[in-house]
Order: sequence, then structure tokens, then C-alpha cells
Amino acid sequence: MTDAAPPPEPSAPSPRRRRSDSGRSGRSGRSGRRSQRRREQRRRQVLRTLVVGFSALALALAAIWAVTTFDLFTSDPSDDPTTAPTAAPTEVVDPQSAWVFVTFDEAGTGAADLITILSHDTMSGDATILLVPSHLLAEIPGRGLSRLDDAFRSDGAPLLEIALANVLGIDFDQAIAVSRQSWSALFTRIGGLTLDVPDQVRGASSDGSPQVRFQPGEQFLDGPRVAEYLTLVQPAETQLQQFPRVQQVFESLLTELADDDSLLAVLFEDGAPMLDTAATAELEDLLTRMSASAAGGQLQVRSLPVEALGAGSDLSYRVDEDRVADLVADLFAASVPDTSAGGRRVQVLNGNGLPGIGQQVAERLQPGGFRIVDSGNHANFDEAVTRILIFDDDPDQVAAAQEAAALLGVGTVSLSEVPLGVADIVVIVGADFTG
Repeated sequence: MTDAAPPPEPSAPSPRRRRSDSGRSGRSGRSGRRSQRRREQRRRQVLRTLVVGFSALALALAAIWAVTTFDLFTSDPSDDPTTAPTAAPTEVVDPQSAWVFVTFDEAGTGAADLITILSHDTMSGDATILLVPSHLLAEIPGRGLSRLDDAFRSDGAPLLEIALANVLGIDFDQAIAVSRQSWSALFTRIGGLTLDVPDQVRGASSDGSPQVRFQPGEQFLDGPRVAEYLTLVQPAETQLQQFPRVQQVFESLLTELADDDSLLAVLFEDGAPMLDTAATAELEDLLTRMSASAAGGQLQVRSLPVEALGAGSDLSYRVDEDRVADLVADLFAASVPDTSAGGRRVQVLNGNGLPGIGQQVAERLQPGGFRIVDSGNHANFDEAVTRILIFDDDPDQVAAAQEAAALLGVGTVSLSEVPLGVADIVVIVGADFTG
């Protein structure tokens, strides 16, 4: 394609074709009209361009709106990074389950023979078996210092649970009583256990003479025999010396449940009537988690640190407080109630004369982390109003006393000028407390 020729250079008009001024004026008028027409054409072209542009822009905006609206109603809000997803309901999880099993002889005195705490920490996955002598001395609400087996004989597992919670300073899910016959039924239901008996085990015959009940060696024991091995006390044997057999049985039980997960379903198929509890689902869950922890090497078996007092049938135990504090901090920290506001050692004095009032007060205060360190009778039984005495006007101590009053539902808080070393709070129970 060739370049267009340049326009010719303008030349001077020929004299023969000179036009008048009017001719020039007419040409100038025509040129002005042409220029006006061209301007009008350009204006119309610009208008057409603007109309077309605005139409295209409108169509584009409409398309964007349609797509956005469609996405709004059809897309998952979680796809939009600027939209926070709706949080699912949070399930409340118990950080640590802790159950007390109290073994007793239903055919004998009815006292507690064995106390075993089964616990599982939800966060760490650790399982714990803590063995506690039933001859442990503890403050029994309304009864003073006595042995745990006396608390059980007096008012069963609930009172023993309160006394043991006072000793350890932790909360329990539940305490259940299991007789020797109930253990026999439980082990029968799971088909017995195979145990490796380390030493000869003797028991008393019908005439009181020693009798060999178990020979050393690995052997299968049916349900009744496992229960006997668990609960038998050899002549002159202390409870602490019995603990290795107790440990062996519970470890073997958890191992068996881990090896055959159908056994738990068999055990709880009808609510496990041999275990005196309505919370069978929670107990089944505890045993499921503990058996899994045992299979994974996350099971500890410990004995409560105690010191022996007396000898023979009068042998009792008291806690080694420093070592118990370390044990609780190590294994049961998640079961320790929040006691950040003020001291919570409580002395309960019965000022209305109603029997069992100390236990009822303890049941109300225990969920708040209060520990009953002493209990007894007030100087008289004609107190009309419950009084809560404190010996320090520190705001935290006042708050703790007010919390105690709230848990009891009654009580006026006042400051006493007489110091008391055994407790931080004294509750003098009046007639307004109905339990």
C-alpha cells in the first residue's frame, strides 16, 4: 500500500478568476456551515459513544450484581475469608474423672475393706489408680476425727466420699460401694482373669487356722476366685501389704478390657446391677478411657502416702501431708476446685441439735472447695440464725465467707476477734439451716 500524496501547495489566484468579496464571503459562509455540520456530527458521535459506553457499563454492573447475588445464596459462607464461620456448640468436657470404689464385706462387720480411686485425665490421657487404706484417720463431718471405715459403716459411701475429699482436697464424680459378692459377679461376667500369683497366699479356715488359698504361678481364676484374691487379707497382714494384689487385679482387669472391647458392652448390657450406681454410662466411659491409657503405657498405680499409728487390730494411718500435696499436684490437679479467694478450711459446729447436720453442711460446701477440718457441737443448741465467723477482714477472706453463705443458703458473716488456728471459717449452724 503506497503513501497518500501530500496536498498541493496553495497558489496565488489567477487574475482571470478573481472573485469579488461577496464570492469570498459566500465561500466563507459555506465553509462555516460545513464546519458547523462537522461539529454537530462530532457531537452526535460523542453522544452515541457515551450512550454505548454507559449501556455497556450498566450491563457489566448488572452482570456483577447477578453473580454476587447468586453466590450469596448458593455458596458456603465459610468460603468467604472475610466471613467468620458460625461456631459449633462447645461440648463441656470434664477435665478429670475421679471415682471412689469402696469394697466392703457384706457378711461381716459391714466396714470398708478397700478404697480404690480410679481416675483419668482428659487432657493428658493419663490414668491413675490410687490405693487408700480404709483405716485412714480423717475428719468425719459431725463425728470428728475417725477412720474412713467408720464413716462408711455410719453412713455409707457418701459420707466416706466427703471425708476422703477433705483429706485430698479434690472433687470426686461419685463414690460407689461394691461388696465382695458384687466383685465376684463382675469378674464372672467378663469371664475371669489370668493372674501370675507371685507368692503363696494364705487365708483363715473355718476353724481360724491358716490355710493356703493360692499357690504361686500363672493361673486362670474364675470370677469368685478373682474376688477372693482381691479382698483376702492374710493373717497378720496390713492393708498396705495387701495392696500389691489389689494393684495386680485392677491392672489385669484394664488389660483384659483393652484386649477385648466387647467385654465392656457385656459388663454394662443391663446397667451392671452389681455396681451400685445410676451413672453407668459415665462409668463405662471411664473404664473405656482407662483401659486405652493402660494399653498405651499411660497408667500409674500409687498408694496414698501415710504413716502408721498403733499396731495390730488398732493399727491406723494418718496422711503424710507434704507428700500427699505433691501427689495431688502431680496426678489430680484437674480435680482440685478453685480456691483462689480466701482460706477455705472450715470448722462446723452444730448449734441447732439436729443429728447429721455436719454432713449436710459439708455436702453443701464441698463443691466450693471448702474443706471440713473440724466438726462438733456448739456450746448450746438454741442458735436461731446460722453464723459464719472469719478472723481476717481481708477482702478475699470476706468473699470466701460470703460464698459459703451462698452455698448454704443462709448465714450472716461477721468478724471474730478471737483467733482460731485450725480453720479459716467457723460455721455455727442455726435453726434456719434446714439441710
